[in-house]
Amino acid sequence: MMEKIKTENKRIWELDFLRGFLIFAMIIYHLFYFFYRYIYLQDWEFISRTSEIYIFAEWCMKFLYYSPFFEGLKFLGWQLFFIISGISSTLSKSNVKRAVNIGIFVCAMVIANLLCSVFIRYAVIVGYGVFFIYFYCMLLFELIRKKSIKVHIIVVAVLAVVTVLVMVFIPDLSASPLEWFGLSKKLKLYNDNLYLFPMFFSFFVGGLLGKLFYEKKKQSLLPNFFIKNEKMFAFIGRHSMKFYIGHIILLPLIFITIAVIFNP
Repeated sequence: MMEKIKTENKRIWELDFLRGFLIFAMIIYHLFYFFYRYIYLQDWEFISRTSEIYIFAEWCMKFLYYSPFFEGLKFLGWQLFFIISGISSTLSKSNVKRAVNIGIFVCAMVIANLLCSVFIRYAVIVGYGVFFIYFYCMLLFELIRKKSIKVHIIVVAVLAVVTVLVMVFIPDLSASPLEWFGLSKKLKLYNDNLYLFPMFFSFFVGGLLGKLFYEKKKQSLLPNFFIKNEKMFAFIGRHSMKFYIGHIILLPLIFITIAVIFNP
């Protein structure tokens, strides 16, 4: 997903736009999370419990953890995110190369998190587990990428059945040693609030859609209607990897720095 979608002279604008919008929404979500994590949960001497910033941090907590509407919206957003990822994988020159790059980044994040936990009392509390699923999905998708549409349909159908079985019937699994593979209980992504299923299913649905509608013609399916802020979201979508990695690194560092300085 986090790769530029190119054609010979044009870009597939709807993919850029949707990807950029979802990443922008994710950045806002993580911003709310860090207000909750480092403002609401910390005992700040210079922040009154009745101050506007603390009230906002408390609202972030309630919005993130006690809003059924937000939970449903987040679930749908993640499915669309992975569907677009699957579509992008049908247009990528090398999914293996993308997977390797993501694997390197995940290793760096794991090491950074461990170092912060050891040398300061604040870990880099941000979910990087989503990159594990990109890694798995892209490598697995590459195995069937050049297969017929029929094969892709069969794979999606099998994943639909497996998704239902896993989500309903799978017992809790021990978090160790699965954590080394980015997994914990119920095949949940370690250090992220996501599960392999239905994410695998959504990714391969996107792969099927990419095979059906984008891979051959490599052009937009929709006319480029003017949408307010379309250019901003499309720009984020064109540089999605930079924005994604950048915000995951910068937001924790900013809040951790503030916490270390003012609340040692």
